[in-house]
Amino acid sequence: KAKLKQGLYTPGSSIPILSPEEGMKKNPDCILLLAWNFKEEIIEEFRQTYNWSGKVILPLPNYPETIDI
Repeated sequence: KAKLKQGLYTPGSSIPILSPEEGMKKNPDCILLLAWNFKEEIIEEFRQTYNWSGKVILPLPNYPETIDI
């Protein structure tokens, strides 16, 4: 929910940074989550607020992992 980053792109790529509302409108199969230190809160928001299920890709902090929701 870092509003200052929304509408920008991840460094060195063309991956857009979307608001949660904008991202969920696209009905994604998977989500790249770089804010690994807030993963519990963000995943809970995906479940509760958006009733979303899919894969969350966490490339950080150590080894990449995928979480099925």
